[in-house]
Amino acid sequence: MSAVRRRVWGPAEEAGYWCTQVGFFRFLIEWKGLAVFTEHDAAAAVRALCGVASRRELVPGSEAATRWAMLKAEFDLWSSRDYGA
Repeated sequence: MSAVRRRVWGPAEEAGYWCTQVGFFRFLIEWKGLAVFTEHDAAAAVRALCGVASRRELVPGSEAATRWAMLKAEFDLWSSRDYGA
Protein backbone atom coordinates (compact mmCIF):
# COMPACT_ATOMS: atom_id res chain seq x y z
CA MET A 1 0.00 0.00 0.00
CA SER A 2 1.41 3.38 -0.92
CA ALA A 3 1.17 6.42 1.29
CA VAL A 4 -1.12 9.21 0.16
CA ARG A 5 0.80 12.44 -0.27
CA ARG A 6 -1.09 15.62 0.32
CA ARG A 7 0.09 18.83 -1.17
CA VAL A 8 0.62 21.60 1.37
CA TRP A 9 -0.72 24.93 0.22
CA GLY A 10 1.16 28.15 0.73
CA PRO A 11 -0.69 31.22 1.98
CA ALA A 12 -1.32 32.59 -1.54
CA GLU A 13 -2.88 29.32 -2.71
CA GLU A 14 -4.90 29.00 0.46
CA ALA A 15 -6.22 32.56 0.13
CA GLY A 16 -7.05 31.91 -3.52
CA TYR A 17 -9.09 28.86 -2.56
CA TRP A 18 -10.99 30.55 0.26
CA CYS A 19 -11.83 33.51 -1.97
CA THR A 20 -13.99 31.11 -4.03
CA GLN A 21 -16.03 29.89 -1.06
CA VAL A 22 -19.41 31.38 -0.20
CA GLY A 23 -18.85 30.73 3.50
CA PHE A 24 -15.76 32.94 3.37
CA PHE A 25 -17.86 35.65 1.67
CA ARG A 26 -20.32 35.46 4.57
CA PHE A 27 -17.49 35.74 7.08
CA LEU A 28 -16.17 38.87 5.36
CA ILE A 29 -19.68 40.34 5.34
CA GLU A 30 -20.70 39.40 8.91
CA TRP A 31 -17.39 39.57 10.79
CA LYS A 32 -15.55 42.28 8.86
CA GLY A 33 -18.52 44.35 7.64
CA LEU A 34 -17.40 44.23 4.01
CA ALA A 35 -19.55 44.12 0.87
CA VAL A 36 -18.44 40.78 -0.60
CA PHE A 37 -20.66 39.10 -3.17
CA THR A 38 -18.21 37.61 -5.69
CA GLU A 39 -14.82 35.94 -5.82
CA HIS A 40 -13.42 39.24 -7.13
CA ASP A 41 -14.83 41.08 -4.08
CA ALA A 42 -13.34 38.47 -1.74
CA ALA A 43 -9.93 38.70 -3.41
CA ALA A 44 -10.00 42.50 -3.16
CA ALA A 45 -10.94 42.25 0.53
CA VAL A 46 -8.10 39.82 1.25
CA ARG A 47 -5.60 42.05 -0.57
CA ALA A 48 -6.78 45.09 1.40
CA LEU A 49 -6.81 43.29 4.76
CA CYS A 50 -3.38 41.78 4.17
CA GLY A 51 -1.88 44.98 2.74
CA VAL A 52 -0.83 43.57 -0.62
CA ALA A 53 -1.48 44.42 -4.26
CA SER A 54 -1.57 40.73 -5.23
CA ARG A 55 -2.17 37.52 -3.30
CA ARG A 56 1.16 36.32 -4.76
CA GLU A 57 2.73 38.64 -2.18
CA LEU A 58 1.49 36.31 0.58
CA VAL A 59 4.91 34.69 0.81
CA PRO A 60 5.60 32.35 3.76
CA GLY A 61 7.35 34.25 6.53
CA SER A 62 6.23 37.67 5.31
CA GLU A 63 4.21 40.15 7.33
CA ALA A 64 1.42 39.82 4.78
CA ALA A 65 1.36 36.04 5.24
CA THR A 66 1.09 36.58 8.99
CA ARG A 67 -1.88 38.89 8.41
CA TRP A 68 -3.45 36.21 6.19
CA ALA A 69 -2.90 33.58 8.91
CA MET A 70 -4.62 35.84 11.44
CA LEU A 71 -7.54 36.46 9.07
CA LYS A 72 -7.84 32.71 8.40
CA ALA A 73 -7.78 32.03 12.16
CA GLU A 74 -10.65 34.53 12.60
CA PHE A 75 -12.54 32.76 9.80
CA ASP A 76 -11.95 29.39 11.46
CA LEU A 77 -13.28 30.78 14.74
CA TRP A 78 -16.28 32.34 12.99
CA SER A 79 -17.07 29.15 11.08
CA SER A 80 -16.87 26.98 14.23
CA ARG A 81 -19.60 28.91 16.05
CA ASP A 82 -22.28 26.74 17.63
CA TYR A 83 -25.64 28.00 16.42
CA GLY A 84 -27.50 25.58 18.70
CA ALA A 85 -26.30 27.23 21.92
